[in-house]
Amino acid sequence: MTKKLALLWGILCLLACACGKGEDSVEENLIKRLKNPGNVSEISLQEMTDFDWGSMYYFMPYTDKETAEKAIGFSSDDISDNLTNDDGVYAVFVKGKEVVCQIQGLPENLGFQFEFGKIDSYIKLDKKTTINFTVKKDDKIVTYRKK
Repeated sequence: MTKKLALLWGILCLLACACGKGEDSVEENLIKRLKNPGNVSEISLQEMTDFDWGSMYYFMPYTDKETAEKAIGFSSDDISDNLTNDDGVYAVFVKGKEVVCQIQGLPENLGFQFEFGKIDSYIKLDKKTTINFTVKKDDKIVTYRKK
């Protein structure tokens, strides 16, 4: 009985270890890169990303799902309302008619924020065009300011 329990315990430990070592999602990888840009004062959006995308949409706070879907040109279950608060980050990367990555949250939780200047409800940035940002780091948040 003790051998069976020890064997069962060993199998459970192996399963727990194997399940915990999955690859990070595209979103998790991007968040890590944005939180820790290295020792740079300027970076392009293309350098920040290591996945295939065509356009990035950055939605201002209080943008609803319907407005976001109209902006990207298609309906998607991946899109949600951006009703967090005045500081909320909501970036959606699309390729064709597919959402390939999205980041949504508060700068203090994500560890970064974007500044685009005055925009109405969203801004669209295309991968074909080089998009540069200045990088400013403080103790808790990295700020990417579009040049």
